Parts: sequence; C-alpha cells; structure tokens
Amino acid sequence: MIYRIEPKSSGSMKLLADAGILAVIMPVLIGMMTGPAIHAQSQPPAPMATNVTLETLIQSAFGVKDFQIVGGPSWLDSTAYDVSAKIDGNDDIRGEDLRPLLQALLADRFKLKFHQEMKELSVYSLIVVKTGHKLAEHTGTGGPSGGTLFGSGKASMTAKKATTARLAEGLGRVLGRTVVDNTGLSGTYDFTLEWVPDRSAESTGPSIYTALQEQLGLKLESTKGPVEIIAIDSAEKASEN
Repeated sequence: MIYRIEPKSSGSMKLLADAGILAVIMPVLIGMMTGPAIHAQSQPPAPMATNVTLETLIQSAFGVKDFQIVGGPSWLDSTAYDVSAKIDGNDDIRGEDLRPLLQALLADRFKLKFHQEMKELSVYSLIVVKTGHKLAEHTGTGGPSGGTLFGSGKASMTAKKATTARLAEGLGRVLGRTVVDNTGLSGTYDFTLEWVPDRSAESTGPSIYTALQEQLGLKLESTKGPVEIIAIDSAEKASEN
C-alpha cells in the first residue's frame, strides 16, 4: 500500500492513500459497518473525510467511543486531517473488511502502538419489555443499511436488516456509553426510532429512553459490566513524504 501526506494548513494535514484502504473510511466513521459491499474501481483521489483527528480514526478502527481510549500524545484529539483516497483495483470491500484496513493505516502512517484492557464500567443493558418487542422482522432482499440523523431539535435512527446487536452499537454511539445487547433476539429487523435529544419543558417528543419502550418495545437498564479499553502506548503525527 502506498500513502502520501500533504500539508493543508496550520494544525491540519491532508492524508492520501492508495490501494482502496481509505475508500471505506467514511462508512466506518458513520457506523455503517453492516452496509453492502463497496465496489472499488480505479479513480483519482477524492475527499473521504475532513477535519478528523487521530482519536476519531481510532474510534472508527476499533469500534469504540472516546471514553474507551486512554493515554496517547497531547495532540491525539486536536490535530486534524483531511482524508482522501485513490482507489486501485476492482475488489468488493465488505463491512467486515473495514476496521482491519483502517487499523493497518493507523499502524503504518501514525506508527500507532497500543494494548487492550478490560475495565468494569457503567453500561446499559438492552432488554425486551415485559409486553414484548415491536421490531418488524426483515423480509426483503438486499444488504443491511441504516443511519442516525439529527436536526431541528429532533433525532431519528433507521435501519433495515439490522440485528439488535447493531442497534445496541448505534445506541452506544448516541448515548456515549457501552450498550450490551441482552434482548435474546437473533433475527434481523427493520425499524425507525424517533426522539428529542435535548428535552426541555417545552419539548413535546419523547426522550430516547421513552421512545425505545414506546416504539420498539425495548428498554435500557443501567448496570456495570466489562468494557474494552484501548490504551495508547505511542503514536506519531503522520509525516510528509
């Protein structure tokens, strides 16, 4: 794999990569790890992400949240990069390939060294309410898809052919806390969850906790559990070449 670093401005760098590795960064960043295969074709470098820090890239590469990253240099969450990709080849890149590709980028360009630990932290347990869940079984064709949108004081999460484990992962990103799937459900589902993220006295919509119960028949319970921690041993700023 061939990489090239170009400075953009003070405090910001432009990172370019060959061999298709960065063509899949944006789906990782927005949590689309269950999306359909991406068909890579040779094309000129194109912007894939802007103003992303090494901390953000680590979160995406390992599927963790900011509180699960400890240690590292002072610039970990401040020095920003614009990420572009030049794609070579005609391979189908699937969701399960994304994180290893990004991990390889971090090791190669940022000389990232780390170790993993487990700590007992506060987590949420996702369970089914006593009256049963309201998730619709997926019956269509095609691969998984979905996303979370925020705007105009409202938020929504939609998904097709999603497992409850993926739902738990998405909830964890929204809530900033690990969510463990304890629903016992093994199917794939289509759903839409709508809530008001910043509730006030004037708010008319439900909180995410109430929306889960009313719309999906699921519930979050606060508990303690083991949480994976990425401990950064060392990292270097991606250098010019």
